[in-house]
Amino acid sequence: MLDLNDLIIKKVHFDNEFYLSCDFKIPREMSSFSAKRKSEFCAGRMAAISAANELGISLKQIPKGEKGEPLWEEPIVGSITHSHGTAIAAIGLTAKYKSIGIDIEKKIDKSRTATLDKMVLTRKDKEYLKQLPDSKKLTFYQICFTAKEAFYKLIYPLAKEYFDFREASLVEIDFDKGTLVIELHSERQGLSNYLRHYTGYFQIQDNSCFVLFYLTSSDKTVNYSYENNREGSINLYTRR
Repeated sequence: MLDLNDLIIKKVHFDNEFYLSCDFKIPREMSSFSAKRKSEFCAGRMAAISAANELGISLKQIPKGEKGEPLWEEPIVGSITHSHGTAIAAIGLTAKYKSIGIDIEKKIDKSRTATLDKMVLTRKDKEYLKQLPDSKKLTFYQICFTAKEAFYKLIYPLAKEYFDFREASLVEIDFDKGTLVIELHSERQGLSNYLRHYTGYFQIQDNSCFVLFYLTSSDKTVNYSYENNREGSINLYTRR
């Protein structure tokens, strides 16, 4: 089992009026946003603040970056995601973690697969998909989309370089252990030090897929082999 005793995962359920009960300020630039967007923002921040508190860190606000991403400061790093009334935050200390990326997505309907084929899947993704039994194919789409969203959140804070879905490929899934491997193969100069394989962890529950990636503070990123970093399964949904 993977030891994540020092990585805290918190979940908050919310509705569209959730933001009205928040005890911290919503950024001025969000004043015209819908109630749903405001509630997503508040629930995600509340999950992160709760997780940080469990690590002994008191947070009042979590600033937003230019792309809307949360900005973390020493001694913590983390990631936030929300979908269909659920917000999740994963927080760790920078003494252990360099970057964290998470995402949660609902089940993919068959009607969306053509769009995902065009906008998300690479040639390698499609080759891997062909090898799977029909019973696993819709699940592959769900895992692939969720994993690429989480993976972007892992890499962008480090590289500060945008990349899209088709610059990374899902090259391996272990449905029994809940592990997966993504390869970053972008030609962008700003990502040249990050071209490698990365191991992630996923769990599907109540038709939702949750994916977690992390890099430890000692990770060198360059010339990294995922064969030496494949660990056992973890229970992502029941943590704290």
